[in-house]
Amino acid sequence: METMQRGVASHRGISTIEIVVALAIGVVVITAATQVSFANQSSIISSSQSAYVGDVAQWILNNEIAVARTDFNLAFSTSSVGEYSQSVTAELLPDLVTKKITTTVASVFNPLRVTSYSSLITNLENTDAPDTCDSTLAGDWANPQVAHFPIRTLLGTSSGAFTVSDVDVYKDVLYVAIESTNYKNDPTLLIVDVSDPSLPTLIGSIDNASSTSGLSAIRVAEDRLSHKLYAYGANAGNFAKGQLQIFNITDPAHPGFPLTYKIPTAYVSAAGNGKSLYYKDGYVFIGLTTAPGINELAVIDVHNKAAPVWAGGYS
Repeated sequence: METMQRGVASHRGISTIEIVVALAIGVVVITAATQVSFANQSSIISSSQSAYVGDVAQWILNNEIAVARTDFNLAFSTSSVGEYSQSVTAELLPDLVTKKITTTVASVFNPLRVTSYSSLITNLENTDAPDTCDSTLAGDWANPQVAHFPIRTLLGTSSGAFTVSDVDVYKDVLYVAIESTNYKNDPTLLIVDVSDPSLPTLIGSIDNASSTSGLSAIRVAEDRLSHKLYAYGANAGNFAKGQLQIFNITDPAHPGFPLTYKIPTAYVSAAGNGKSLYYKDGYVFIGLTTAPGINELAVIDVHNKAAPVWAGGYS
């Protein structure tokens, strides 16, 4: 009997120990389960933040691409900060028709949650004569700096008057149209290196005609097939000499003497000197001084620079 009682007591003791151990294991399991649950929740939140950041960055990029298709100049650098910082960087590439757009979105509270996307966008509006101005503002616009450079200083002369009528810029080179001069042999098209705006340097010059009249307007464009560079000028001289002049400026130090195109008298019978000019895709749109019964707006096909052709006009 004593032996049996000892066995029962021993059995009861083991049962108590097992219960304590079981309870301890249960606490550990519950704690581990709680930790795993919190870890999973944190992982879900992090994944959700990463997905959101990525979605927003992609959405902004798609929006920039859509805007650029409407107007290439509207794709420019911006930034904003809230719960998430958002930025757009628009870098105009040297070809002047391509921009690299980069969108970046990051969590302000967790800088590690950041996503960037990049894409190239192309301006197909006027690839021969793209706008050389970048729409991203730079510098101190509250205090603009104005510099003056007399034409006579650029030309290295102390005499004569040079009336500037128009300018065009293409790849850091400034093309200046002179409408009138004091002397017949003075240059009326100046080609100036402005890569350093504080120190413009004359590269080359040429006179459009042996008269004191020069050019009313100028536009520069590159021929996409030959890759030669041409300047299209609206002749400010008398009607008999023609309204459009084309200069080969592939070698800016030695511009070629211009080909002069006179609009047929069937379309412009009198007066109608060149006044304004625009170029796009192998066509020159030239505005003429007014006269009764003429087409003041003339469209000239200049795909063949040696033989321009009347394409149409409007009175």
